[in-house]
Amino acid sequence: MAPFAGWRIVELSSGIAASYCGKMFTDAGADVVKIEPPQGDPMRQWSAGGAPGALFGYLAADKRSVLLGDTATPEVIAGADLVVTDLTGDWSLDDVGARAGLSTVIVAITPFGTSGPYVDQQVVANEFILQALCGSIASRGWPGSEPLQAGGRIGEWLAGTFAAVVAAAAVRHGSRAAG
Repeated sequence: MAPFAGWRIVELSSGIAASYCGKMFTDAGADVVKIEPPQGDPMRQWSAGGAPGALFGYLAADKRSVLLGDTATPEVIAGADLVVTDLTGDWSLDDVGARAGLSTVIVAITPFGTSGPYVDQQVVANEFILQALCGSIASRGWPGSEPLQAGGRIGEWLAGTFAAVVAAAAVRHGSRAAG
């Protein structure tokens, strides 16, 4: 039996990190429901060869998809074991929490968390800024020249990976505590 068979995961995202986190759960047997905005996930348009792109296809493989505003949306969130969100679009942590069940674990994957000075100052978070803030560009490039970032949005892939590990532990701990 798959390690996460029987788990229901809800994904509210438009970026790589939360989508990759959801994909790892899907690959491990969980039922993942992606809630997309009425116009569809913006990642569907990320393509060199026309929509839907290969990246969206890879990250959404084997997930079920519903559109936000669908009459089933509140029940999907309320019955979930886990909600994974990047708080993009119109979602806030309070919105997700108000719709989630009491035992639902909520994992928000954001560049600067949900509180603190960088969140309050509305610091722009792109891959280069995040790599610079964590110091990873310090060792790349030639002395005296501009720093170089690692390509491929590595931070988002890693954030999704780490979030999946933390989420799995939180759900397992919660189910043990409730059972």
